[in-house]
Amino acid sequence: MPPKIEILRNGLAAIAVLQGVEKVRSCGLIGAVDLAGESGPAAKVCCAARERGVLTRHIRNTVVLMPPLIISIAQIEQMLNVLTESIRMHFTLEPNIER
Repeated sequence: MPPKIEILRNGLAAIAVLQGVEKVRSCGLIGAVDLAGESGPAAKVCCAARERGVLTRHIRNTVVLMPPLIISIAQIEQMLNVLTESIRMHFTLEPNIER
């Protein structure tokens, strides 16, 4: 299990530098990402991740990852990629261009 924990820890460290992320932490294969804002960003990020096949849960402004212990390394990497994409979608504002 240590390789899986290390991959999760490294992935969360990469997520920590994303816009809108205040803090990340982990204990074993449990991970948490604290998000900035007061309008429920964690719930929106969890919904976006669910649309991409990754089940998470939110507690206030924290996205919680609790994969089963039998998760593969490839699945952990996919989970982290989907979470990264979901956070970027929520916190990256694209300008409204009128033509």
